[in-house]
Amino acid sequence: MALNYSSSSWNTTDILVASSLERRIKFFILITLQTPSFCCTLFILRHFSWRHLQTQIYGFLLIPNALILGAELSITLYYLYEGTIYFESRCSPWITLNYTLFQLSIFLMTWISIQRYLFIYHEQFIQRHMILLHYGPVIFLYVYCPLLYVGIVMIYGCKPTYDVTLYICGGPCYSLNVGLGIFDWIGNGISMEMTTFFVNVLVTIRLFIQRYRMKRAIATVDGHRQWRRSVKLGVQLIAIGMIYVVGWVPYSIIVLIQMFNGSGDLANILSNVFAYLPYFQELLVPYACVMYMPEVKAKLAALLKLPYIHRRQHPSNQIRPTTFLPSISKHPMCTVHDH
Repeated sequence: MALNYSSSSWNTTDILVASSLERRIKFFILITLQTPSFCCTLFILRHFSWRHLQTQIYGFLLIPNALILGAELSITLYYLYEGTIYFESRCSPWITLNYTLFQLSIFLMTWISIQRYLFIYHEQFIQRHMILLHYGPVIFLYVYCPLLYVGIVMIYGCKPTYDVTLYICGGPCYSLNVGLGIFDWIGNGISMEMTTFFVNVLVTIRLFIQRYRMKRAIATVDGHRQWRRSVKLGVQLIAIGMIYVVGWVPYSIIVLIQMFNGSGDLANILSNVFAYLPYFQELLVPYACVMYMPEVKAKLAALLKLPYIHRRQHPSNQIRPTTFLPSISKHPMCTVHDH
């Protein structure tokens, strides 16, 4: 719908000023959040323990996160500050980098959700198939995503019509191909995000069922230990997984609607609001991860000179008689154990 300037208080100058102000607001918000989040990501990767299998997958997730915050977001900030990317030759590399890193992040989060579910309820199964279920999918995703978007953005035969004044230059031309666009946004996007959502819901339901059964049965030490372990792993998954769901599902659904029912107003909301939600997800993920890494959290607290209390169980001081075994114990007397 064309704007009737004679009957509207808005004119071209007003629109340009509003657009510039909107971009500057987004620029200052993102650049303010970028530095601490990027530094937190690098700190985690520097002190991350790759030996711990159950948290190893988070390290693989934080690598593309660091690249998004350090490289791709920097290009976006340049665009927001200048209002243009200036040269069309920069558009295809920007789109390829953007799509590759964000799609890799989505895939990894989906696989983290599935793998964490297996760790909670089928740990022996996944340990017997480490190459197939742990390292294999991660290696595949790290190869698949860049090859996919180099192919369909930079090599695919469509002729792009870029606008250097728009975010990611208005998007790639392959999205105009309905079949390829649906494959990417549904097969690679929405289906992965919904899988992450349903796995999180499934873990939550199973935790409640497990707790209900524990209340009805005779509680044992092993049962409580298993319950606490399940809750810990489940909370980690839900806290990080739902950040991705909130950041990506609205954006992907609106993109899908726009593909079938183009609307100027919807396109404006999509490019000016929802397109930036995934950045906030990437900015929050490092803080969510560090909360569940006690060793890294302690080192970060020490670096920032913050008080850090390592929680330990101290139910009571129990006095237990030590067995008289001269070859093992040098002090055959009562000892005090702190738990």
